[in-house]
Parts: sequence; structure tokens; C-alpha cells
Amino acid sequence: MSADLHSYAGIASDFTSVRGLADRPQAGPDPLPTPDRTVGVVIACFDARRMNLLMQAIQSVRDQDYPNTVTVVVDYNENLFERVLDAVSTDVSVMRNTRSRGAAGARNTAVLKSDCDLLAFLDDDACAQVGWLRPLVRAMDQSGVVGVGGRILPRWQEECPRWFPPELGWVVGASIVDSNGGNFPVRNVWSGSMMVDRRAIQRVGGFREDLSKVGGAPRPEDTELCLRLSHVYGQDGQWLMVPSALVEHYVPAHRATIRYVWNRCWAEGSGKVQLRTMAADRGRALSDERIYLSRAIPHAIGAGILESLRTKQADGLMRSATMLLGVMAALLGAIITGLGSAINRREKGESG
Repeated sequence: MSADLHSYAGIASDFTSVRGLADRPQAGPDPLPTPDRTVGVVIACFDARRMNLLMQAIQSVRDQDYPNTVTVVVDYNENLFERVLDAVSTDVSVMRNTRSRGAAGARNTAVLKSDCDLLAFLDDDACAQVGWLRPLVRAMDQSGVVGVGGRILPRWQEECPRWFPPELGWVVGASIVDSNGGNFPVRNVWSGSMMVDRRAIQRVGGFREDLSKVGGAPRPEDTELCLRLSHVYGQDGQWLMVPSALVEHYVPAHRATIRYVWNRCWAEGSGKVQLRTMAADRGRALSDERIYLSRAIPHAIGAGILESLRTKQADGLMRSATMLLGVMAALLGAIITGLGSAINRREKGESG
């Protein structure tokens, strides 16, 4: 699908659209800022039941050792907006989502109004460890980098189940990045721990709101943004993973179930079909997923089986079975979504 890139004459301009962005030729990317940049941290929220987690997230940003401003955007929940406004100190900005409902619209509300050099995003059920911001900013100072992301660790409400494999960490919002070694280039990072050049994200129109997570339903709007920025900025559009920048993501007990794993993997497969259709760079849209499914998962399944044979314990087999179940769910979600999209296109073609 061809996309249409919206550029901005300044932060006072409004996003006219976030549907299909990014292929129309433009006068070259804006030059990126120099070091010693100002940083704004954006936290989007929608669920009043996560109020305590939200307050922890806000405090974790205020405890950072790098100067920053905090903006909380409340997504169409007036009661929560009033509660947050009453609970936070005056140095925390609280605003309503003025765009379409969902995480993308909420973040874009803050992106539009910001004049900081760099924008960081943190989930409302995550806590940034002390020292999270500084390595992200340092990584942004490298030439050709448009955005960076930190490592996300699971913070289980209860113990991690014996059957849960670390290779499926993304199911519960955790990254599967080795903490050893330094920064390295990646196709995309996650909005649960992301930093991006503010002028660059404004230039491409922010997150796609027609690919947005609404409520708890997972959507790949952050992956699509990363692909779009890389496509627009070319050699200056690199993304880096910064493993030393740590965030802990809360995993409630109801997510530590096989049912949740199945549903989450199904949704992931479905979302990746839509990502493939909408991505500015279709060749790279599912490149990481292909490597993950063809190399990482088979290796981990085999390792789990060998572990159980060696130790005569069932843990390895259970983790391998969970991975097989997750792959099956993702493939079914992708197949059914793909078939549904094909049928819809055919019907529209016939009616037209």
C-alpha cells in the first residue's frame, strides 16, 4: 500500500492524518539535534485499575539521574484524568488524549505539543530503573541514530511459571535481549522503553493511529513507526538497542496462563499480517520474525527437550511445548487474518 508522508511546518501544526505514511518524495530529512538535549518522557494510560502502577511509573521517571519532563496522557477516561491530576505534583503535565482512542493517539497528543529535543516513552505499568535515561541519551548522540530502546524485564506478580520460556518474553511485554555486550542495531524497539528524535517523529506524523493498541489488545504500531522512520531517514534512520537501559514491566497473575499465551500469540500473528500490508519497507517488515521462527525457536525447543532428558525433569519439555503452542497460535492468527483480508479485498473489488 502506498503511503503519504505528512511533514510539519512547526510544532503548532496538527497531524492531519496518520493513515498510510511515508513514500512521497520530500526535500531531505531535517538535521538532527546536537548533544546536550532536552528530554520529555511520555506515559499513556487508560485503566484506572492501574493507578498505583502509573504512580510508580511516574516516580521512576522523576528519580532518573538525567533531567527530564514528564507528560501523562489519559486516553478517554475522565475519571482517571481527574484522579491523576489530583495525585501528581505540579511539575508533571497531565493532558487528555485529543486524538483517536488508543495508545497511538494518546502518545501523538504529547508528541504534537512537545518542544523537547528527545521524546522517551514508558508504559503505565512499567518502572524505569535508575539510570534508564542517561544511556539512551548517550546512544542518541551517535551519528545516524534516529531512535533507541532499552531492555525490558518482566516483573511477575507471582513467580514466573516453570513452563514459561524466556524466548516468549515478548508475550508478557519483556524483551529477549542478552544483557551482555554493548549497544547494537535493531530493526525496531518497543514503545514500552523507547526514545526517538522529536523532530523526526513529528515529521513522519507520529504513531499510526489506524494500527493502534486500544485497551489491552496488542498492536504493532511501534514496530511500524520504527520501520517508517528508517525508511524516511535512510542512513540516518538507524535504531539501537541499549541493554544497559533497564525497565521492569509488571506481569499480573492472569497473564501467567496458557490461555493468555495462546491469545497473545494469536493477536501477534494477526497484527504482523497487518504490519506487512502497511509497512513502508515491506522487505524488512517481517525480517526479524523469520529469523526468530526459523532459528531461535527451533534451537530453544531442542534445548528444552535435551534439558529434560539430561535432568529427568519436566521443565524443559513444558517450555518447549509452550513455544510450540505459541507458534501454532501465531500462525493460525496470521492465516485467518490473511484470509479475511483477501476476502474483504475481493468483495470490495467486486462491489466496485
